[in-house]
Amino acid sequence: ASRRDDLAGFLGEILATPDPVLDSLGGDLKHYRALLRDHQVKSCWQQRQRAITAAEWEVEPGGTSAQDKAAAEFLDEQLRRIGFDRVCAKMLHGQYFGYAVGECLWARDGSRITLEAIRVRKPERFRFGRDGALRLVTRTSPAGEVMPPAKFWVFTAEGDNDDDPHGLGLAHYLYWPVFLKRNAAKFWAIALEKFGMPTAVGHYPQGTTNSEIAKLLSSLLALHGQAAVAFPEGFQAKLLEAVRTSGGDHDTFVRYWDAAIAKIILSQTMTTDDGSSRSQAEVHESVRDDVVQGDADLQCESFNDQVARWLTEWN
Repeated sequence: ASRRDDLAGFLGEILATPDPVLDSLGGDLKHYRALLRDHQVKSCWQQRQRAITAAEWEVEPGGTSAQDKAAAEFLDEQLRRIGFDRVCAKMLHGQYFGYAVGECLWARDGSRITLEAIRVRKPERFRFGRDGALRLVTRTSPAGEVMPPAKFWVFTAEGDNDDDPHGLGLAHYLYWPVFLKRNAAKFWAIALEKFGMPTAVGHYPQGTTNSEIAKLLSSLLALHGQAAVAFPEGFQAKLLEAVRTSGGDHDTFVRYWDAAIAKIILSQTMTTDDGSSRSQAEVHESVRDDVVQGDADLQCESFNDQVARWLTEWN
């Protein structure tokens, strides 16, 4: 039996995540949210977000009749009123987490149904049922409450199949690069602390009392407040430093993972790091633009299939 089948008895109607990394972390998206604190992840993801909001958008009629044009004008008015760019920037996190959920707040204006706002909710508050239905998990309903139709806009990152409503977001691929980079940076800081600052060394003759040794150490610390050692005369000590080429530099290791992060998010590196030439940088920028165009197309398609369709059919 598959893992999902094994968990079905424990999770009831809730569908288990297909993400093996997230599953190993207990299924909590807070671990993926923490990756956004990394400076390279933040910089690259911000490029992807800002490129979406910087692009102009328009609502086109579905036909040539007066009714088609009126529907397009009405939808355009609704989207400009709710701040569609702001909503899209937040819903784009569906590409990061795997899915994003926006709650549509409907209202009535005379004979028409209007869109008052779209509130993007935290995806960790929601799960999917085995039938694909969106469920809100609460303290009183750990199995999740089935959400009403035409209420939530669900944007899912593209996956490799249509059998699972979960998407496989960028965070799945970013977890290990960020993890390894953070650990390398930690050891790099330790190395800088050990070898970047000199250590005061003192020698004392045989027979020196403990109080006199303490005074010597106090004097050495006054000379250099970070670290000091005292040895008996004739006592030798030295650090055996590893050859740099044997394990590589910390800087090279961290840069490698920074480049990997940029490739995962933007499919290129030169819009975040120094490039070799102008022509190469232009090619890389074009690759990033293709990624952004794909984001825009997928998000608009998702919005049109759900929110735009609901609002137009009701009116």
